[in-house]
Amino acid sequence: MNFEHAVPQMSRAKQIRVLALSVAAVALVATGATALRSWMHQPEPVAAPLPAGEVQLTDSQVASLKIETAGADDGYARTGASGQITVDETRSTPVFLPYSGQVQQVFVQNGDRVQAGSPLLSVHTTDIADARNALAAALAQRTSASAQVRVATENAQRAEEIYRTAGGALKDLQQARSDLVAAQSQLGIANAAVTAAQAKLGVFGAGTGAGSNAVLRAPIGGVVVTRSIAQGQYVAGGANAAGSQPAFLIADLSRVWLVAQVAESDASRVHLGDKVVVTATAFPGRTFDATIDNVGAQIDPVSHRLQVRATIPNADGALKPQMFANFTIETPEKEVSTAPVTPHLLSLPAEAVIHEGDSARVWVWLGHGRVKARDVVTGESHDGRVTIISGLNPGEKVVTQGAIFVNEAGLD
Repeated sequence: MNFEHAVPQMSRAKQIRVLALSVAAVALVATGATALRSWMHQPEPVAAPLPAGEVQLTDSQVASLKIETAGADDGYARTGASGQITVDETRSTPVFLPYSGQVQQVFVQNGDRVQAGSPLLSVHTTDIADARNALAAALAQRTSASAQVRVATENAQRAEEIYRTAGGALKDLQQARSDLVAAQSQLGIANAAVTAAQAKLGVFGAGTGAGSNAVLRAPIGGVVVTRSIAQGQYVAGGANAAGSQPAFLIADLSRVWLVAQVAESDASRVHLGDKVVVTATAFPGRTFDATIDNVGAQIDPVSHRLQVRATIPNADGALKPQMFANFTIETPEKEVSTAPVTPHLLSLPAEAVIHEGDSARVWVWLGHGRVKARDVVTGESHDGRVTIISGLNPGEKVVTQGAIFVNEAGLD
């Protein structure tokens, strides 16, 4: 069998068309591959440049910033000062021992609350015997003076009766009356001596009986703030004794003082009656209302500071003597500035404002990591904040913490 004639032969024209289609297909594939390679290796489009004054921050940079919304200033200048809590001296009493001797027992400790008349300590003292002897002598003198008054009274009555009925001498009546007045005067002196002796014995907290232990009692009610005496200690009595100091300090701590030092530059902002806000290191986040009730008469020549005292209600006893505390005095701007006061000015933390020479700027938050420099005009600075007179609108967000670093990035 002849296979040469079994398969029909393709015409030459048809062969040419097939060949042309094959070439076209190969060319199309090659073109697509070239285009694909070109697209895959095409460089990323270049971002359009930011407007002048704007900076694009990275996510990590944004995370380190603090953003605050510009709010209206309340129109007050704030002056700060620091100091210590002390007892209100009008509500405290230093307790001195009025006699000498050896301490037998101490009944109270620091921080104890006592009532007026509560026993504080007992002391073995020979002074108590002297006080008892003085009282006994005064009582004896009064008894004698009383007897003399009775005798003088009887003599005066008898002399008057004789003068009226028997024609007695006038001078005898006058002498009897004079003797009565003298006796009454002596009785008055004796009574005063008894009262004084009883008061002295009362200081010892003891009666007229035997025993040489005196009891010192609290003169007022309050809290024992300090105690500087111990059992067995020998003490010299009296506030004027050499080296003497109070055995106790008792104070009513429902009201305390804050004694603070104000910088000389702020002295003109402090006035009697000013309301202040007190904060204490021991109570973060808590504030106490107070009133300035004393302003020093002069500036300290060494520190150039003015001593100021504020009275603080302390009903719960939270504030303790010697605690560190600060106060802020709020004064209307119009009282501390000669410039006209513009109402509803904005206020920002001082760290948000970048000063360069005579100019000041802030960095306004635009969102999505973008910030923009904005020139502003500033006013008074107080309490860590700066008043913004112009250049910023209420409600705009501004970089506060980290503004200095944003400024450096913007200048690169």
